[in-house]
Amino acid sequence: MERYQEEKLLDFYRNLVTVSQKDISSSIVFFEESILSMLLGYEAGMEPLRNAKIYEMLLMKHILHNDCTENESFSSFNIFTSVDSSYYYGILNKYFIESPTIFIELELIGRLATDLDQDASSMATELVRKARPNLYSTFKEFLKLKEIMRTGWIKRNVNSDYYESDSTHTMQMFAFASAYFRIYQPKNLDFNKVMEMILIHELGEVLAGDIPEGDKNHGTKHQIEEKCIRNVLGGLKSGAYFINLWLEFEERQTEEAKFVYMVDKLDPVLKADFLDDELNRNDLFDDFFNYEEKRGTFQGTDLESLFRILKEQHQKKKTIQYRKNYED
Repeated sequence: MERYQEEKLLDFYRNLVTVSQKDISSSIVFFEESILSMLLGYEAGMEPLRNAKIYEMLLMKHILHNDCTENESFSSFNIFTSVDSSYYYGILNKYFIESPTIFIELELIGRLATDLDQDASSMATELVRKARPNLYSTFKEFLKLKEIMRTGWIKRNVNSDYYESDSTHTMQMFAFASAYFRIYQPKNLDFNKVMEMILIHELGEVLAGDIPEGDKNHGTKHQIEEKCIRNVLGGLKSGAYFINLWLEFEERQTEEAKFVYMVDKLDPVLKADFLDDELNRNDLFDDFFNYEEKRGTFQGTDLESLFRILKEQHQKKKTIQYRKNYED
């Protein structure tokens, strides 16, 4: 990796969470709609909807809709164009201009996801419940992830306004991976598989909850989660695909699973760097960084140098702040 590429990726993440944190519902709605799009694509024969680029359209739709930074000169679209303007402009053109059918389908998915979430009665929701009961029940199980709060932030006494659900964590991982693919264009990774693995990787926590490493129950975490995965996904036509995809992530033997695992562990380190700045703290980043450094999560991987640069940048910010406080 070139250093400027790594710095670009880190800037992308910081800008993304700065925007999305202003309205955390954007990440939740993205998660709901991308899951529904994926399930419709696999279960209802709507194959164009089971595509990572469709999920990226949904990501951009909700980030751009919630363009609410305090700096009026900054547009959230800059988050994407600073990574790869031609690629993300192409997505917008296809969504809004070139393919009105896709635009209509995604808008309908948004309405349907909301109605299913709220148990609203409509022709579309009744059709899904009756014609695709397994799809409906699976979607409702996925929705529970937005209620599961990640315990790492709670245990570290982060302000409750900054608590993070599994669905928000998933969106952050998805966005990071999208930018990574645009910047580095890796040849050894299947784009669709990576993005769908990210979307489903936390589903087991519907039954197990968020059991952090070091917890006395962590030893049984995999068995509880696998039971949940098989129960929730087993009734789908595409159930075997999703179950195997989750098992692949857990076993971390393929290049895609190794990558998603690293992004899963990197996300809280990146978020901790943001929260130290946002909440005027100086302990969160060091806590998360030192933990991953001690166990060598990124050692010898493609993300190791990015991990190190993040530390350098954080230390530089602390030094500047220390000098400022000393001068004051």
